[in-house]
Amino acid sequence: MSRPSVIAGRFLMAVLVLPPGALWGQDEDKIPDEAEAQAICARFANYKPGAEAVATEADRKAYGAKAADCKGYVYDTGQGTDYDKGRRCCLVHGDCNRELAMIFANGWGVRRDYDAATYFLCRTGEEIAPFEQWEMLGHIEGMRKAKQPKDLDFCAYAES
Repeated sequence: MSRPSVIAGRFLMAVLVLPPGALWGQDEDKIPDEAEAQAICARFANYKPGAEAVATEADRKAYGAKAADCKGYVYDTGQGTDYDKGRRCCLVHGDCNRELAMIFANGWGVRRDYDAATYFLCRTGEEIAPFEQWEMLGHIEGMRKAKQPKDLDFCAYAES
């Protein structure tokens, strides 16, 4: 055998005997299955969002136009990133729950609020694929326990 194939073979042997999670770190998100995700969301069926997670009359006046580009404030599609405007706009329109989940989970312009993040993530419906939702729910659950949580980022879970 040539030297490169011996090295590759030893690497493969090492990978095969490593415990699960060793290559990705021990803090890797646990991905809930469908039943676990439903159970997480069931805990938030009667959740009452705080003041920062409810649209005000001023928000409805400012962002009520159908043409409002709420996601543009979050992803900076040319109008500049402004998480406060993105949050307020999304609260009015109700069709960007995953962005609201990221805003609250990451504390973008608001205090970190994992309950609000979970609440909005559970309301995503067809905005994201089910597995994407499950992965993101698992990430939020991991954030609750982490000393220094990694931001929730939809792009890290985008499957569809």
